[in-house]
Amino acid sequence: MKSIIKNSSIALIFICLFIFKDYLYLILDKKEYDFNFIKEKELEYYKAEYEKIINIKNDNNYLLSKVIYRDVYNFYNEMTISKGENYNIKEGDYIIANNYFIGVVSEVEKNSSRVKLLYNSLFQLSVKINDTYGILKSDNNKLYIKNIVGDFIIKEGDLIYTSGLTDIMPDILIGKVKKVSKTSDNLEQIVEVEQDIDIKKIDYVMIVSKKERND
Repeated sequence: MKSIIKNSSIALIFICLFIFKDYLYLILDKKEYDFNFIKEKELEYYKAEYEKIINIKNDNNYLLSKVIYRDVYNFYNEMTISKGENYNIKEGDYIIANNYFIGVVSEVEKNSSRVKLLYNSLFQLSVKINDTYGILKSDNNKLYIKNIVGDFIIKEGDLIYTSGLTDIMPDILIGKVKKVSKTSDNLEQIVEVEQDIDIKKIDYVMIVSKKERND
């Protein structure tokens, strides 16, 4: 009987946490600023770096946000950030961290949003290397560029950027070429991508809207 009551209590706690998690995220986000978890100088540093990266000085189409949840079994697929409908976040807004494009907003709640990361096997992105275009995909938590047909010159260390062929702005850094190989029929080049960033250690990100924010 005691075991049943204990299990029922644990289940009830988890249900309550799931139902009210979005409000918990709001409290955590408010606490972060109320107690100055981000020092003003650090915040200005992030702003200056991100503005420089994507050339949006004197614009208001971006927001900074704290990463508030990562599933320990799902580090590379998604994360939860502390901005949502309350900050006019939309599905499809994209996420930058430490100079790199890392994902897009996939689900928005009132006080938080879920981010689908580049390493999610369902995510595909149009990218460019020099004047060459391809499709970025993930396989076993590694990033590859495929659909490069032709004898384009691609070297290790070449930088990789968003292509601008979709609704994501061009020239946001993705990473650099780690290795170049060819398919068995020698028709297609496969590029392995390297990012100088540890997804597990990201604490703050920038959210960029596909359209200019007016809030």
